[in-house]
Amino acid sequence: VGTNAAGTAALPNNLHGIWIDNAPSTQVLDNLISGNDVHGVYVYDTGATGTQILRNTIGTNAAVTAALPNGYDGIRLEGNSSGTIVGLPSNGNVVSGNSQHGVNINSSNGNTIQANFIGTDSSGTIDLGNGLSGVYSDLFNSSNNLIGGDGAGEGNTIAFNGEGITLESGTNNAILRNAIFANDSLGIDLSDDGVTANDLLRGDADSGPSERLNFPEIASATESGGVVTVAGTCDVPAGWYRFEFFDNAAADPSGYGEGATWVGSTPLAHTGSGDEPWGAAFPGSAGDIITATLTDCTDAGCTDFDSTSEFSAAVTVVAANTPPTFDQDLIDRVDAEATLISLSSAATDPDVGDTLTYSATGLPLGLSIDSGTGLISGLVNYYAAASSPYSAEITVCDDGVPI
Repeated sequence: VGTNAAGTAALPNNLHGIWIDNAPSTQVLDNLISGNDVHGVYVYDTGATGTQILRNTIGTNAAVTAALPNGYDGIRLEGNSSGTIVGLPSNGNVVSGNSQHGVNINSSNGNTIQANFIGTDSSGTIDLGNGLSGVYSDLFNSSNNLIGGDGAGEGNTIAFNGEGITLESGTNNAILRNAIFANDSLGIDLSDDGVTANDLLRGDADSGPSERLNFPEIASATESGGVVTVAGTCDVPAGWYRFEFFDNAAADPSGYGEGATWVGSTPLAHTGSGDEPWGAAFPGSAGDIITATLTDCTDAGCTDFDSTSEFSAAVTVVAANTPPTFDQDLIDRVDAEATLISLSSAATDPDVGDTLTYSATGLPLGLSIDSGTGLISGLVNYYAAASSPYSAEITVCDDGVPI
């Protein structure tokens, strides 16, 4: 639709490749829809409900190796159309190479966008980015849309676009389990104005696209035994929330996001009383670059979802500190006054590169400890017996963590 028979060159329709206007339950299946003057697929008006757009290639050549762009958007949902399904697990579309947005949701509600490759091919490796956003929702309050999903295979791959997902208005638009990476700008942008700073007011009480929901603050990310443990705080209205965590090859230049590989999620109840702590654990390695999003849940089990935040700041996972151990136990001993002492209290640290610092309390008069080696040495003072017996305590610190 819009190309020659080989799918190698454009033979454009003057408007859209496929135009669905007030027609319910239409299926658009297994087409090449590229090279058209306006949109690839245009779904319009209140009667256009329950449309299914599955297994199509929209905006590239038939081989999915080069862009063959539609003049505006790959798919545009508009005019109070609703309930459109753009892709399902194992039945997603390639929506790439279009001049403007991959999928544009314009005054359209209750749509589902799942399992698509938006800005790339089905391998997720070829740069076939859409000129603007992979998924875009404009200023006409499109709401209750689901981008991705809670189940395996429901997430979209959104890569190499001008921006990943841009929401300029609307509420209850959930963004779940997508692979979002290598976009020119933010992975998720609420209001199309760059990183939206978290509110400092208790309860995150504001309005705007997705209520400008605060993203999670990650304070630490450590790895031990192949498990990454993350902790931080968040400030949101009272309710249940789903944290999603992502691994990335590199942080976005903004320092926030993106989210290349979904690695886990966890629910959390928040009282709405300001910054509250949270924590989670999932498989990973030291050196991973972790980001997170927060999605408002409508139920305690987090099985139904409302709005999603932007990505958090990216944090690099560090290896958890393993404490040092003393090489030998120091046993009770009796020494006379004026005895020359040289006693090792050295320790070993399994973490390469850590610096050990030694200290001691309760040593007999005349003795001291070398802070760098742990060697206890000196001449027992002639008056030491007056305060005998002594109970000495030796401490070794691993980069500031004592044992």
